[in-house]
Amino acid sequence: MDLHLQNKNFLICGASSGFGNAIAKALLSEGANVYLVARREERLNEIAAQYPGRVHYLTADLKEQATIHKIMERIEDIELNGSH
Repeated sequence: MDLHLQNKNFLICGASSGFGNAIAKALLSEGANVYLVARREERLNEIAAQYPGRVHYLTADLKEQATIHKIMERIEDIELNGSH
């Protein structure tokens, strides 16, 4: 199924396992680029290695307010509600 996600960028939090990981892989299979945020750097690195150039990640704990600012500084052109 082509969801027209080729080369679009998405931010996924909690991406090292569970639903976040499944969402990341689904988006990647559609040709999207993903920015992953999670606490487990080793797992994020493994995911990034499977999709060279299409996965960017930040190891962070979202319980800390400074983390939100750190994430926003590192990412660009994230799809917001499907708009540009």
